[in-house]
Amino acid sequence: IENNNLFRPGDSKDAAMILTLQPGAYTAIVQGINSATGVALIEVNEFDQSANNSKLINISTRGYVGTGADVLIGGFVIEGSDSKQVLVRALGPSLTAQGVTGALSDPFVYLVNQADPTVIVGSNDNWESAEGISAIENNNLFRPGDSKDAAMILTLQPGAYTAIVQGINSVTGVALVEVNEL
Repeated sequence: IENNNLFRPGDSKDAAMILTLQPGAYTAIVQGINSATGVALIEVNEFDQSANNSKLINISTRGYVGTGADVLIGGFVIEGSDSKQVLVRALGPSLTAQGVTGALSDPFVYLVNQADPTVIVGSNDNWESAEGISAIENNNLFRPGDSKDAAMILTLQPGAYTAIVQGINSVTGVALVEVNEL
């Protein structure tokens, strides 16, 4: 990390680690020292993409969705020269069934390309109104648990993207934003 300016944290109080992980699902948890609170950025970067043909296929973040600039964001990058089909989900109501208190009752998700963040690449309010709904409906792994959850399937060119989650009618609460490579 120290010899790589691209990934070197900007402050000595920032946390970073390099791990070699076996295929599987992992959760990274950020918390403040001495119960400190605030906004934090957590990122996962894949360094060795040649190892055993494994690759990162999903990234998700759970956090609080407020109003105005206090939205939940999830950034991701598509590398290479080929486009990728992805499923972007914003879960709120279905988190309640998983025991999460204070879940966002009506999430809205939209996606921007970081090259021009003024242009919305795709958006969704209620997943049952999404284009490609049959692909979502027929896949129990990705099907949101509540009709108010948001989801969309998009084919994206290589580039950096940001999924942004906010509450319909300025509702607030805990949500999960997730990107899956299909």
